[in-house]
Amino acid sequence: MTTTSRRAISGLILLAGAIIVFAFCMKAVWISDDMDYGFVFTHDYIPIIERVTGDETPRHIETAADIVSSQRVHWLDVNGRAFAHTLIQFFCGIGGRTLFAVCNAAVFVAFIVLVLAHAGTGVGRPRPVATAVGLYFLFFITHMTPAFQICYMWTFAVAMLWLLWLFRKARTPHWALPAAFVLGVLAGNGNEALCVGLSVAVFVWWLRNLRSVTTAQYVLIVGYAVGCAFLVFSPGNFARARRAGFSVLNVLYWVSYGMWLVPLVIVMLRAKLRRHVSFRSMYASGAFWFDTLVACAVFASLLGLWANRMLFGAALASLVLTIRLLPRRGFSNAALVLTAVLAGCVLLSEWTYTSASRAEYDRIEREFMERGGGCVQSSPVLPKMLFTPDVSFSYMMPVSDSRMERAWRASFRSLYPHARPLRLVPSAMPGLDDSISAPYAAPFGPDVWVAVRPAGSSAVFRSHHSVGMGPVRRAYKTVEVDFSHPDVATPGWEGVIVRCEYPFRFIGLDSISIVPAPSEQR
Repeated sequence: MTTTSRRAISGLILLAGAIIVFAFCMKAVWISDDMDYGFVFTHDYIPIIERVTGDETPRHIETAADIVSSQRVHWLDVNGRAFAHTLIQFFCGIGGRTLFAVCNAAVFVAFIVLVLAHAGTGVGRPRPVATAVGLYFLFFITHMTPAFQICYMWTFAVAMLWLLWLFRKARTPHWALPAAFVLGVLAGNGNEALCVGLSVAVFVWWLRNLRSVTTAQYVLIVGYAVGCAFLVFSPGNFARARRAGFSVLNVLYWVSYGMWLVPLVIVMLRAKLRRHVSFRSMYASGAFWFDTLVACAVFASLLGLWANRMLFGAALASLVLTIRLLPRRGFSNAALVLTAVLAGCVLLSEWTYTSASRAEYDRIEREFMERGGGCVQSSPVLPKMLFTPDVSFSYMMPVSDSRMERAWRASFRSLYPHARPLRLVPSAMPGLDDSISAPYAAPFGPDVWVAVRPAGSSAVFRSHHSVGMGPVRRAYKTVEVDFSHPDVATPGWEGVIVRCEYPFRFIGLDSISIVPAPSEQR
């Protein structure tokens, strides 16, 4: 095979991956953070930390000044990711879906190229390219929306670009030092999932190379330290840390999202057993990325591992090391086929879930417009076939007074000022004008139930939870459902949405039992 044909095949693999990324971006629903970041933040309107009652009429992002104003509030009240969230607010408020999809596909290609560069290879050979693309789709699962892609994949790409400059041996001219400093600031102000681990690895690298560090490298490191300090020491970040928690059950659950470590372990064991390569020499060949992997994993574990994205920094280091330690910088043909099959299954699962979510949200908005606002029933979307959502079901779907409905209500008041305020009622509950004579409970999606009783009833509901994995479960606890603040209250009935405990992902909501009021007993 000629060099030209190898490059052509590599290009086709990258193009196929970029098309997949583009298609997902065009299909994905912009909800949650993506919806929130389309509006100007004030200290009274920050839906991502539930500082919104639903009665506000937020102002859409329209100018650069709106973004600057929002980011000032964001740094004080939410977190310090100013670089990423400036871009997110641009796309969610001004740029739009198509421009983001094109840019995200381009960043995907840059991400793969940078991974290969750090792994000691390039795009001239199809095998490393196919390995990197396949593992990307296996282990970097996001919602393919600005809030997730920019915060992780884009900032990771900037960090890898900064590292290439940091490690280059060629002399940097003095006129380029300001650019080096700016790139360092942007790389340091990326995402804690990678930046904290990189800080540890860079510090260790600096100690090992203390006598040979150049002026340009110091400029790059100082810039990175400035950006990282702005990221980590924002007032909002400390408040965010206080809201996080540690749970052994949580750590055990997220072991399933630590599968990115499996290829690296297999590659290292094969090198040890078949080629008799010592672990010490393997570490020496990629010491920086091994240090990054450990530091990122430890940092994420200390924060409680409440989302799979917290492990993306460690997953990136594992991806670089896996390709770097392979004899030909890529999988064998059999391993590539297996990777392609597994990645295809993951993509199919994600596409099915994304399509179902898109259909449900489109239906809600369509019915809202047809009725001129008011009440719309919401239905559950089936969970993913392979991986459950990385956040609870009721967080992703807007039901009752959840954060999602509050954000939607405020958003719709801005987009459709003459329509009646949005009110979402789960389809498992009666209509707002209905009356019921007896209490009942019904399932509403994975680990979500509804408890409904007549207005004025004193019926008692108890939710029964279990703990375990798959069919291996045991009773965990029984909790009385709190009706002091019903999610939906009408003249004829009142209802509560009962969710499984978050973030304890091993805990499931099995059923709800009812003790009717004496007057309701037959």
